[in-house]
Amino acid sequence: MIIVTHDPLIAAQAERIIEIHDGKIVHNPPAQEKKREQGVDAAVVNTAPGWRQFASSFREALSMAWLAMAANKMRTLLTMLGIIIGIASVVSIVVVGDAAKQMVLADIRAMGTNTIDIHPGKDFGDDNPQYRQALKYDDLVAIQKQPWVNSATPSVSKSLRLRYGNIDIAVNANGVSGDYFNVYGMSFREGNTFNAVQQQDRAQVVVLDANTRRQLFPNKANVVGEVVLAGNMPVIVIGVAEEKPSMYGNSNLLQVWLPYSTMSDRIMGQSWLNSITVRVKDGVDSDQAEQQLTRLLTLRHGKKDFFTWNMDSVLKTAEKTTYTLQLFLTLVAVISLVVGGIGVMNIMLVSVTERTREIGIRMAVG
Repeated sequence: MIIVTHDPLIAAQAERIIEIHDGKIVHNPPAQEKKREQGVDAAVVNTAPGWRQFASSFREALSMAWLAMAANKMRTLLTMLGIIIGIASVVSIVVVGDAAKQMVLADIRAMGTNTIDIHPGKDFGDDNPQYRQALKYDDLVAIQKQPWVNSATPSVSKSLRLRYGNIDIAVNANGVSGDYFNVYGMSFREGNTFNAVQQQDRAQVVVLDANTRRQLFPNKANVVGEVVLAGNMPVIVIGVAEEKPSMYGNSNLLQVWLPYSTMSDRIMGQSWLNSITVRVKDGVDSDQAEQQLTRLLTLRHGKKDFFTWNMDSVLKTAEKTTYTLQLFLTLVAVISLVVGGIGVMNIMLVSVTERTREIGIRMAVG
């Protein structure tokens, strides 16, 4: 307990007397040693464990902080609001940014990113006749035997007129294998794909896309089994596929698919393939698969008369872009947190400044 008095008799009752004159300390003797009380040394009493002293100090500081917060409710509310808004903005932006990133990457993966396309020539737009027949059916068979290949499909295509009754439309006819729809992750609205027997027998069957079905059969509930003319050749509709969006946007051309043997022999009269698309097994690195694919075909052809296009490069580019965007949004959130922290610092500075005089008086009287 501290007593401030001008009476020497009252001051004489204290264990320590500090004399102050005109705000200056003129006499400050050292504290006297405490007498033994009830046979216990005072020095022994004060030898409590450090953790107990820390716990006592912490409880006292917590109590003082609670009393200060209760005494200034508005200031406490504003301080907490600044911290809460800053932290909430950081957390929400990070969570929303990560969710948006996963959605974008999922949409890109749905387009078939673990695929590798093989085309004849040196690059896109290369129409050199010596490379036109570079890809053969035997190349497809060799690729399908590789352990890291999930499925592979050839492709030959040509524009045709498709007719049903008095309806005549232009379509892009694609000669593919039955694995084509698995390679691109396409599902069927009606029917199914063609099987190995139909491919071997050059069967006159066709799979339509949803838009072609709507154009040819606007009022039919089920079109499987219907006969249409592809050019001058009658074909039977065996399925309707749900085409997925392309990386380059949806084409305005209507798409139909026939067995590649039917397209090559019955319609186009060619023995080579326009392209081969390979779907890599899950867990296999697409870059390594592309390198092995290049080595395999180069050894078979004796030269590199083809080029590959790895769709995983699109996914990696998207991942870099979304990561950069997420980093930018996080930086904005951190800046907002810093601004909120500056507001808290300002309130704390004001609260300390307004008590400076009180603190000085308390220090002056010990």
